[in-house]
Amino acid sequence: MKSLNASLIICFTCLLLMSIGCKTLEKAEKKSPLKKKNSSYLLNKLKDNELQYEWLSVRAATNAEIGDKKLDITMKIRIRKDSAIWISISPALGIEVARIIMTKDSLKFVNRLDKSYFAGSINYLDTLAPVSINYAMVQALITGNNLVIREDQETVKPDKYKVEIDNGNYLLSTLKRKKYDKTLKGKKTADATVNRIWLQPKTFKVTKSEITNFKSNKTIMASYDQFEEVEEQLCGHLVNVVMQADQHLSMKLNYSKVILNKPLKMPFRIPRKYESLE
Repeated sequence: MKSLNASLIICFTCLLLMSIGCKTLEKAEKKSPLKKKNSSYLLNKLKDNELQYEWLSVRAATNAEIGDKKLDITMKIRIRKDSAIWISISPALGIEVARIIMTKDSLKFVNRLDKSYFAGSINYLDTLAPVSINYAMVQALITGNNLVIREDQETVKPDKYKVEIDNGNYLLSTLKRKKYDKTLKGKKTADATVNRIWLQPKTFKVTKSEITNFKSNKTIMASYDQFEEVEEQLCGHLVNVVMQADQHLSMKLNYSKVILNKPLKMPFRIPRKYESLE
């Protein structure tokens, strides 16, 4: 694989894992013990607090580790809801090295380092992540809107979630915590993919999100901190990500310049002399 793949893995791992990077929690407060709620109630609350937008623009300074390599990059992300996602990748304080644009059906990127490009199906994203993903999932994960899916791309029904209290948060999981822990230790078997979401009880924002595939022994996890208001909506500005697959990946994304509902251009051009990666 060519040199752009490292940047793409960073970028799309972030997208996968920001399962509501812009819809997170306020700082925890001391309070009386939580009363258990059912899964339908909690998922409805999560839905009610979705980020409302037509356009979204984000800048993220990213410190990443892939295996024994360390990278400092900057990502600029622009979204037109249900239409297109545009991403520019550059070294910290450097000029752009890669540009990406995706729609519901297509994915295109250019690698300015080795003058190459890819133009093909959105299904290419599946090669960069431990679970199958599509445009809708990427969009939802960036914006923080509710889209919890299984590897077969079917939305998980509310009654499939078990609700527990975990460290002052609500834990929604497709597998009970005891069975999850035993499966993790190899003492039990479980479905191939398990979704877990931790919700802050006051704001119903996500404090942590995790997808584990026991069949392939791969996990992606993200946690959220440093929350600021953006047009009266809470936005997490610090995202910590861990991915355990064929190699270990961890990163810290520091968000700045989060802008909602400002129409933006998404320029993308493949230079004539660039070589196709297909």
